[in-house]
Amino acid sequence: YLSVRISRILDINPALPIILDDCMANFDCRHVEESLKIFAELAKSHQIFVLTCHPELVAAVADYVPDAQYWFLDRGRFELSDSSQLVARLR
Repeated sequence: YLSVRISRILDINPALPIILDDCMANFDCRHVEESLKIFAELAKSHQIFVLTCHPELVAAVADYVPDAQYWFLDRGRFELSDSSQLVARLR
């Protein structure tokens, strides 16, 4: 299902932002890694937002997308963070 969605996203011009809302929450480690490789490549042409409450996914994103930006939502307020702080806050 995800691969079909990605192929549709690639057909859209101009490139629109992509919002991923815990779409990898039920993936095993291997599938998370393979998906993040694809998203890291896609991030060269698209803005990607990954919404999650899973610290493991944040840590995996940090491994595959070193220049990612991290935000923490706390009581309706966004706070700029880094991956290690975000992982700690989500645990």
